[in-house]
Amino acid sequence: MRARSVGYQARPPARELTARADHHHHTESALARRLVALFEIQGPAVASADAQLHKFDARRPPKIPLDEYIKRMVHYLTNIAFTERKTHHDDHVHSDLACRYLITARMLVGRVQQTRGLVLTPLNVHRFIIVGLLLASKILDDLDIGMAFFALLGGVEAAELVALEAVFLDLVAYKLAVDERDFRRIYQSVLGQGDRMMSEDALDHCSIYSPLLDHDGVPPSIANEV
Repeated sequence: MRARSVGYQARPPARELTARADHHHHTESALARRLVALFEIQGPAVASADAQLHKFDARRPPKIPLDEYIKRMVHYLTNIAFTERKTHHDDHVHSDLACRYLITARMLVGRVQQTRGLVLTPLNVHRFIIVGLLLASKILDDLDIGMAFFALLGGVEAAELVALEAVFLDLVAYKLAVDERDFRRIYQSVLGQGDRMMSEDALDHCSIYSPLLDHDGVPPSIANEV
């Protein structure tokens, strides 16, 4: 399947921003609460002594709490899944795209923990998440979501995200394959057997767009919060 650029420019009719969105936001919040546990903070807000790991350190703890950051990721990635499946009729895009991306990101971050002794702290966790998500999108799908979108989503400059991606790849020695059994184990621990959260049925109840989208149809900037 040929990669297609994902864009969100049109504004939805007002009737689409109804109680359906409330149902969807409740589902997203429940999923985000489960996913945030994967990125548990392990240490204090102290800069890493490792020169490469230090590149992921913010100058100060980000203003946006980790749970809100994860919820933001779930919300906008789920919007992409909904749009691709319901508007572009692309059934190759998994309805649980956000969950799959975040679990894969966690597995990649775990590889850095194993090989370089990474400790997740309030200073570095946000940047490791967004870079992990960027790489997960390239591993799992052929959607051309774009560097600019992930930079805006994660609250970092595009140039910084490009640089951090290169550092991350070096940290894992370009080994991006994830073990399917480990993935399924984590997936089931997050969603549970038979849980249909973010399934196609759940997506049927959600609005394509969120009232939080700005006039260009993209996530609002959080550059001053990360």
